[in-house]
Amino acid sequence: MLGFLIKFRAKRSQALKEKVLNNREALLNVMSDNIKGASLCPALLGEKCIGEMCVKFKKYTSTNGETGKKFTYHRCVDTQTDNLIIETNELLHSLIVEQRKTQELLIAMVEK
Repeated sequence: MLGFLIKFRAKRSQALKEKVLNNREALLNVMSDNIKGASLCPALLGEKCIGEMCVKFKKYTSTNGETGKKFTYHRCVDTQTDNLIIETNELLHSLIVEQRKTQELLIAMVEK
């Protein structure tokens, strides 16, 4: 009896997969209609973005530089990676500038 249930579930699961694959475009359109400003996704071969249902759609936390308040937002890894690289480069540059200032102050203190 158990073997029959396993085979039945496998057949039902396969049938569901085939239905989804056959109606892939319609299914993606329905899911992407719920997303504001849905764009084309390279992971879905140019189909509309499906947002939080996608593995590449991640949650990010950031801090507002003026107010200091933290906020969270969701964005695709493919689009966010460029922003994170730019932000990291800016932070590294500011750290290097601060380090140079500190070195100059230490050199000035040692020379006195």
